[in-house]
Amino acid sequence: MESEVQSRVDDYLLRADASLLRRGATPAQRLSIHIELHERILNLFAARMHRQASEPDSAPMTPDDADAVLDELGPAEAQAFTPALTPAKAHRHVSQRSLCWLAVLGLLWAILLPVMLGLFSVLPEIPRNMSIPWWRSVLQGTILPLGWDAWAATPVLGLLALDRIRTSKGRLYGLSLALFDVVLFPLLTLDGIVYWACLALNRRLGGTNASDDIISIAVAQVLPAVACVLCDYFLVAWLWKIVQRDSRLSK
Repeated sequence: MESEVQSRVDDYLLRADASLLRRGATPAQRLSIHIELHERILNLFAARMHRQASEPDSAPMTPDDADAVLDELGPAEAQAFTPALTPAKAHRHVSQRSLCWLAVLGLLWAILLPVMLGLFSVLPEIPRNMSIPWWRSVLQGTILPLGWDAWAATPVLGLLALDRIRTSKGRLYGLSLALFDVVLFPLLTLDGIVYWACLALNRRLGGTNASDDIISIAVAQVLPAVACVLCDYFLVAWLWKIVQRDSRLSK
């Protein structure tokens, strides 16, 4: 009877090892999983024998009991689906991750907009009878169009970065930076619309925008500030959950 039980266990371990071999596992990985699997089988056998010993008319371990224990572990071939990585290979796998360059490019492009606005606000005006310096022509031909294009280019680069990170199977990171690129200018546009609507509402209500007019302050300043903060927070939190869920499903 014990030989039959041992035969069932050996057959289970052999099938698991064969499946590991077909999947290209190294000898070290096969040995590690074999030892771990053997220990799990012994622990399950010991627990089952302990339960049987506490019952009256207990019987020794039978082949049917062995099959029941092995069924708890699942198919032998399933043990090969998650082979353990050696420390060296695990270290290499982590070190191969890199930041998505599209997300970084989107952030740099977004920075060009405030740089452009600040630069051209401090540059002095050129009289009409003077020619434009060459360096100012270069700035107007590069920084000016690139800065205005950031409203569209940064969200597009963020979307491309999200797609690339999602399909990289863990090789790229920067999910939060990519989402920041996507939502930055749309949220700024939405906040501007909210402020404009509140100012229009204040004028319709006859507000004076005076510092001592409590109603005008509440409608034109407090209301849009609170609305923008809450709206931005819940929109970003909702989008972050969607992005994380899609990233996990693609791995």
